[in-house]
Amino acid sequence: MFGTKLVFDDGSWLMIRPSGTEPKVRFYIEARTEEEKKAVFATAERMTREALGAGL
Repeated sequence: MFGTKLVFDDGSWLMIRPSGTEPKVRFYIEARTEEEKKAVFATAERMTREALGAGL
């Protein structure tokens, strides 16, 4: 299995990888606070929309 892990300056991270059992892409997020988690999620959402041509 492969994926991409982005580690941010504050130590939070985002991993994006295809599911091994379903036709889905999985996002894993770790952050110290709920606010930081929401910020990482917003970044992941923006990146996904841009990668798909904002056609969501």
